[in-house]
Amino acid sequence: VVNLPQLLAVKVSSEIVPKFTSSISSGDYTGLVDAIEQYNALIRDNRASILAYVKSSQHTLSTYFCHQFLQQLYTRIVTPQCVKLKRYKPFSNFVYGELLPGFVSDIMGYIQERGDATRIGSLQNFMDLGSGVGNTVFQAALEFGFRNSYGVEIMEHPSDMADAQLLEYLEKCKLYGLKENHVELFSRQSFFDNPVVKDRIDASDVLLCNNYAFDYDFNNRIVDMFKDLKPGTTIITLKPLVPYAFKITADELDKGSILGRLHVQKMVSKPGAVSWTNTPVYYYVNTVQED
Repeated sequence: VVNLPQLLAVKVSSEIVPKFTSSISSGDYTGLVDAIEQYNALIRDNRASILAYVKSSQHTLSTYFCHQFLQQLYTRIVTPQCVKLKRYKPFSNFVYGELLPGFVSDIMGYIQERGDATRIGSLQNFMDLGSGVGNTVFQAALEFGFRNSYGVEIMEHPSDMADAQLLEYLEKCKLYGLKENHVELFSRQSFFDNPVVKDRIDASDVLLCNNYAFDYDFNNRIVDMFKDLKPGTTIITLKPLVPYAFKITADELDKGSILGRLHVQKMVSKPGAVSWTNTPVYYYVNTVQED
């Protein structure tokens, strides 16, 4: 009912959907066909008003719809082959883990409500460094309307699934009549020594980097990669980029280190935010300041 005016949406939800679900539960084939025909007739008879509503700005996608949309992608593409996601070297920089949709919604919602230079909207650029199967990339485009949503992933199996999810995502957007903001995946690629990816990073307004499993040296390479970010850029991490009791040195200033330009907020998630634990996790909202 996402693209239906309110009166029609209520009719579908209160009359047609219950009939549809009860027919499935009871094995009533005739009732099931009747519910489908009733729905098709409603769409056919109200095509003009539905089209006008879709073209207007009267409706937005609910968080619930977006999460269901993403879950459908994941269930169809990732779930049947999810065992492949466990094929990584333990205790390495390539340990696989996912941020769940509710957690991403909370993070983006917080950024959106801050009212500072970092505002989520259709003119913004999002990038996920280590995007896995692409979940957050699709969510950023679908739920929060980023004009450009990018992801880069080096591992083979997550990259394959992300590419497959992207095709399914585009097809489902057409099915639901949704605007397709630009989504681009850099699959089977590193974000280090990658000029095209570096350009996307520097243009980003919001960067997500799940650095939970990264070691000290790997984390430092990421910090070096961020030195050209523009003021107002927000970086979301699961481990701090700025070391405890950090004081920037003259040498780091000469090298253009971003550490002295970050305003850091330590946050805590709700339970069930990530795939590897049900307990709350800390995360860090790093905002790039002026020099």
